Amino acid sequence: MAAKKNDPKREARIAKNNRSLNSALTLFTAGFIAEFYLLLINQYFVKGTIDQVVAVSYFLDAMVWVGAALVGAGVVFTVMRGKWTRFAALGRWLLGLGVFFTLSSQLMRKIYPAGTTAMCILVPVLMLLSVVFLLYQREFAVQTSALTLTIASAVLLNHGSASMPALVTVFCWIAMALVAALLVLTVMLQKHEGSYKGTVIFPAKVNYTLTCAVLVLSIAAIAVSLFAGLAYYVIWGAAVLLFVLAVWYTVKML
Repeated sequence: MAAKKNDPKREARIAKNNRSLNSALTLFTAGFIAEFYLLLINQYFVKGTIDQVVAVSYFLDAMVWVGAALVGAGVVFTVMRGKWTRFAALGRWLLGLGVFFTLSSQLMRKIYPAGTTAMCILVPVLMLLSVVFLLYQREFAVQTSALTLTIASAVLLNHGSASMPALVTVFCWIAMALVAALLVLTVMLQKHEGSYKGTVIFPAKVNYTLTCAVLVLSIAAIAVSLFAGLAYYVIWGAAVLLFVLAVWYTVKML
């Protein structure tokens, strides 16, 4: 029996899926290490003794400068990636590490202890969103981002509005603006069949109606949480919807 001819399109699709899987595993590992680092900071900076808090405070001050140095090195490697081809990927990693150490250290030092708690929550959320973006359909990544912002806004309103009312309100307005921007971009992409300047963002047969409905619902849910005091119910409603969508898109991938 003659061997079947290789299908170039199938091989290209398999190669793309393998690259996405490798990138997702790399991001997951990086997120796990970052979360372990933040939990150590939380243990000794928030829950530690006075001596431990002071020591970690000096450590975070130093990490701000370490992060700035890493950003500088990352910029150099990124600019020189054409000549230093062996270190092309190193520039992105140095930039990422530098931004992480600088911003997280500043946040944990300036906003105590809520900054450390926020970082411990933000890192795994961003990690999971990145994994969804790499492994799932693009429209599900957009829906997940909107529902994540909805849940975050509702949680803050339900638990943090008493201690930081102004900051929580600003976050909710920013969340609504971000979801609204996603809605506008989705509508624009629909008019251009999912492409932007020749780059395919959404593949063919995307359910734009469902995506736009989730985005509109997310904006309404944040507004209801902010103005009607129904944040507790929004948390559960958005979580259930996110779970249903995750199951739906997982089944579609099989």
